[in-house]
Amino acid sequence: MHNYIELSKKFTDFWQPKWQSLYDRIDETQNCKHLHWKYVLEPNKVKEDYLHDFSWLNEILSYNIDKDSIVFFKTNGEQKPNVKPHVDPGEMHWALVFPVYNCTEDVVTSWVEPLGNISANYAEYNNCYDTAVLNLRSDYKVIETYAITDRAIMFKGDQWHKVTSLHNRNETRVIAKIWSEHLTLNYLKDICKDII
Repeated sequence: MHNYIELSKKFTDFWQPKWQSLYDRIDETQNCKHLHWKYVLEPNKVKEDYLHDFSWLNEILSYNIDKDSIVFFKTNGEQKPNVKPHVDPGEMHWALVFPVYNCTEDVVTSWVEPLGNISANYAEYNNCYDTAVLNLRSDYKVIETYAITDRAIMFKGDQWHKVTSLHNRNETRVIAKIWSEHLTLNYLKDICKDII
């Protein structure tokens, strides 16, 4: 089974400029919660500060504006090239992920499988990683890879995964993830059936 499913190019092309405009506003104003290389918009922040100018937020598939967050994940080939193997915290089984900026074949997501006994711990480096993220410390093998480029995808977050920049350019790659807990693959397939 794949750890991702691509959504249509037409769907992605419709949404990408919207995500870019929202990201640009956040990046300019810094009006969000900051986590390590992430901008997080929690529900109250969306409703109080963004919904008026970005009313399309009410139209996002799988997004419940009263309880879900929007997370912009960033990597940079020079400053923050890699994200260690981890599972998404909470009950993040499946999520919708959208390319925003600089999403090229040079940045690869790999889903991995631990070898032998699993050794993992929550991030001990408070200035480097979010302490809520469980990071894999044991050996592993890569079971699947994918570069988020020009397609939004359904993304499996409860499987160990990592992100690797294959370049060292001072270029920030940005993706947007709808942080909706408890979503199943069958549910996402159903609501996205016309855009798969």
